[in-house]
Amino acid sequence: MTKDEIQRARQAYVSGVREGRDNRASGLGLGLPIVISSIESVGGTFQIDSRAGEGTRCSIEMAFTREDPLLEGISQEKEKETREREKPKKSCKTIAIIDDVEMIRLGAADVLENQGHRVLLESDGVRGLEMLKQKADELDLALVDIQMPKMSGDELIVLYRQWELAERPGKRRLRIYACTGNATSIDSAAYMRAGFDGCISKPVYPQTFKALLSSSKLIVQSALVVGCQHSHFSSGSSNYSSSDSTPPSPTAHQVRVEHGVAHALAFSP
Repeated sequence: MTKDEIQRARQAYVSGVREGRDNRASGLGLGLPIVISSIESVGGTFQIDSRAGEGTRCSIEMAFTREDPLLEGISQEKEKETREREKPKKSCKTIAIIDDVEMIRLGAADVLENQGHRVLLESDGVRGLEMLKQKADELDLALVDIQMPKMSGDELIVLYRQWELAERPGKRRLRIYACTGNATSIDSAAYMRAGFDGCISKPVYPQTFKALLSSSKLIVQSALVVGCQHSHFSSGSSNYSSSDSTPPSPTAHQVRVEHGVAHALAFSP
């Protein structure tokens, strides 16, 4: 990589830094910027070294001491999680995670299972849509990535909501959140028009999962990207009625994505 390519690699929304590269299967170019931001937020540094014909090396430096408040917080959190795991599970939920990045899927599953919940995983939009249909009566919540192979998250939500209206009239509406990197309030509004109940930003932290599963509307709202309004949530209840809370659905939808923003366009055949 050249110096210019190294600089571009650190920038958001750059997916592929070389001229002529086919990036149709690439993501939004947010993974590395999110990693760098997370490292630098705790005082660390991220360095990219590259030599033509030899390869590229990424280095991370983070300093910790025994008295470091962050380490102390991690230790206390682990002790708390251990105590929580030893308690009888009172409210196990079933959550679906649909994301094409294995590390994200397994990381989310680990966090949620340690909180006492059941997790179902899928790696692409097509299989994810089928899972949501098959497990709709069992699921309490679903988190769906936007950029995925075979079918994007915003295409998935349109098709699922159409199926939900047709096949589950009068039944509980499944809460489904878009899960993506660096989402803005404009992005979130577009995702909600497509059929999502809100949007959360990656990386997703354990407290975010806990907030989303809360029975409090205010706590759920605190986990969402600014600008999301929960029109389908009733405080103290997890019931969502597909018969009275879902807006009228057109006969068909077309979904396109531009710079990470989902646009649901209704049309008649």
